Amino acid sequence: MCPYSPTRKKVHLFPPSTAYNLNWLSPELLEQNLEGYDERSDIYSVGITCCELANGTVPFAETPTTLMLIEKLAGATPHLLDCTTYYVDTGQEMGEDGEENACSYISEQQTQVLTSRKFSDSFHSIVELCLSRDVDKRPFASNLLQHAFFKQTKKCSTSLSEMLRPALCLDESNVCEINNELECMLNINDTFSSSIQVNKTEWKFDGLDNEDKDKSTM
Repeated sequence: MCPYSPTRKKVHLFPPSTAYNLNWLSPELLEQNLEGYDERSDIYSVGITCCELANGTVPFAETPTTLMLIEKLAGATPHLLDCTTYYVDTGQEMGEDGEENACSYISEQQTQVLTSRKFSDSFHSIVELCLSRDVDKRPFASNLLQHAFFKQTKKCSTSLSEMLRPALCLDESNVCEINNELECMLNINDTFSSSIQVNKTEWKFDGLDNEDKDKSTM
């Protein structure tokens, strides 16, 4: 998030590229106090990424940068949005005061999706741990791997072939079917290619030609 550069005059100065990553940075990293920060700041970024993947948008996406910094330092905590954390009647997320600013604006079309889904308790729990404002309550990476969310993932017995469905292995039984699909895809590709109009571009260097002629006569 904030790569070290030997040319930077002061440690607490952020590189220009960090401006695009402020949504993922932890409160203590943004605060830059004398207590400093450690690798648990990256754990906070993991929690933000979980919210981004689950909710379809990064927290604080519609929040001005200055307000986002104030909200983070004040303890506003993003969370997963589902039927247990989203109010249908008011259009506001459940949580502590100011927490609604931690999540970006949700359109009416997304409301039906949010109210019809429910994430597991272990998923809610691990995101809450990662996004804890109190650094001491935020786990290190080694401790985070012992969470129930990862333990239940290890027990998954899904085979690779099941994960790759509907992809099919090429063998004698389905070679004709796959060939038909390939021919269909090639026909579609040819149709799109023929519909694309490419304009021929000609470059004229009249000014340069005149300069070359002037130089040759000198």
